[in-house]
Amino acid sequence: MALPIKARAWQLKSDDISIDIVPGKIANSYEIIGCGKSGTVYKGDWHSQMVAVKRLHRVKEEIEDPEGDNFQRIKNEIAICLRLNHPRIVPFYGACIEDIQQPSFVTKYCEKGNVLDYVKHHPKVNKLELVRTSMLYEISLGMSYIHRNFIVHANLKASNILMGDDRKPLIGDFSMSQAKVKGQPDAIPQKNLSGIIYDAWTAPEIMSGGPLKYSADVYSFAITSWEIYTQDTPFSDFPEGPSKRRVVERHERPVCPSKTIPPSLKHLLELYWAPEPSERPRFVKIANQLKPLKSNGKYLRAY
Repeated sequence: MALPIKARAWQLKSDDISIDIVPGKIANSYEIIGCGKSGTVYKGDWHSQMVAVKRLHRVKEEIEDPEGDNFQRIKNEIAICLRLNHPRIVPFYGACIEDIQQPSFVTKYCEKGNVLDYVKHHPKVNKLELVRTSMLYEISLGMSYIHRNFIVHANLKASNILMGDDRKPLIGDFSMSQAKVKGQPDAIPQKNLSGIIYDAWTAPEIMSGGPLKYSADVYSFAITSWEIYTQDTPFSDFPEGPSKRRVVERHERPVCPSKTIPPSLKHLLELYWAPEPSERPRFVKIANQLKPLKSNGKYLRAY
């Protein structure tokens, strides 16, 4: 069910949005920041401000039925973005749906890229465990805020978390997110979801067809934390990937190398990716668990 949104509060004019051309390339070689299932993100300009412009992938059915379920999902994403305003969330400037064949979202441009790329390109960060733990703490604060607003992110991973100007993480990409209606059950049946992703960050109960709950984000957070510390692809040692047989039935999880993941964090990850959703803590508790381990911030300013 799409959330109600205030008309014109978020609408941008297509003439005010431009996509950057890659210097030295032929015309129409646009500067791509990233590409995902829902769309391609470009570096662009809006009112002389550098921004990220996500142009959504559209299919024939959406174009022929612009008010159908797929378009309702776009409006739902807009409503969710408008609801969220927090230092650890990518700022949302608005959307343009004048061209129904290619709607666009405009957000803050984060030149430092996503958290995983940032860690990989800053070797000194790898030597400072406190810096990475501080990142996890800041992400948990953002996720706690998202859940307090009755929203399940449903696609949390390192590639969807950007580094802000202050070198602190910003949670983005709410294309898969779901808002819970106050007074209704906490669980969202999968039959009410569309376009749900099954990958290495997907909680085992979702793989099994179970309903979407806040605890699914906690599982994804555990995998994301593992990503940031190891800089590896989750389940890359599984020939068949994160299969239902291994993740759901055998309760297998990514291996935590002792050289990169300290015992204190390994213990927490085991809590966060517990097979039983009810055993995973809420993000407010996760933040309290990570706070004693995090950096005081002075290291972050150095890189």
